[in-house]
Amino acid sequence: MTTLRVTLACGPYDRTEALRTGAVRPEGIDLVYVPIQSPPEIFARMITNRAFDASEMSCAHALIHRGQGDFPFVAIPVFPSRMFRHGYIFVNTTSGIRAPKDLEGKRIGVPEYSQTAAVWIRGLLQHEYDVSLETIQWYAG
Repeated sequence: MTTLRVTLACGPYDRTEALRTGAVRPEGIDLVYVPIQSPPEIFARMITNRAFDASEMSCAHALIHRGQGDFPFVAIPVFPSRMFRHGYIFVNTTSGIRAPKDLEGKRIGVPEYSQTAAVWIRGLLQHEYDVSLETIQWYAG
């Protein structure tokens, strides 16, 4: 039986550690695991240069590029970095913000507006807490 050589670029996650170390070997595949610390670097190298056979890709980036017609990939819904984002909204303790609705009219910073975590958080705020996103000033960087 011939094996298929596949390069896989992925961030350093506990969920993929067994693939990285070789403790788990996919049957029929010669997996070359390419660990890259920065997921945005993985996304850029994959989108720009098609640098790997497979890689992780943020849901938001995949949808944006697919919408722009620049996505010659097959997306599968397997996300190595998955978690509830409810506990990842941090506020200044002197801001007077006590509930999600108090974020209306405020300034919120995110690493990237299109970052999947930021997309999920906007969805949470709007759909679970009825926060009007249009009233918020968003800062990326």
